[in-house]
Amino acid sequence: MPPALEKSLQFLNVSFNKLKSLNGIEACINLKFLNASHNIISSASGVVILQSLREVVLAHNTLSIVKELGQLKNLQLLDLSNNKIIDTDKLAPLA
Repeated sequence: MPPALEKSLQFLNVSFNKLKSLNGIEACINLKFLNASHNIISSASGVVILQSLREVVLAHNTLSIVKELGQLKNLQLLDLSNNKIIDTDKLAPLA
């Protein structure tokens, strides 16, 4: 993705793409909406850098650890349904 596009991108829908990771997403610093549902993503670690995010949809993936998402201070919607999450304690700051 061209650097100028990475910095201006605000909405990204990569659902239903059989993605295994979100590597490189941290370059999209102004991203406000991310839909990466219905993939095979096992880690959301790159997402935590994106402090502009307001909505994150990671439903129907293979996530088991999501503690890093608790650091997203501007988040208004978080959909983690149908994953393999084992601990949601670190998400408490979002409540």
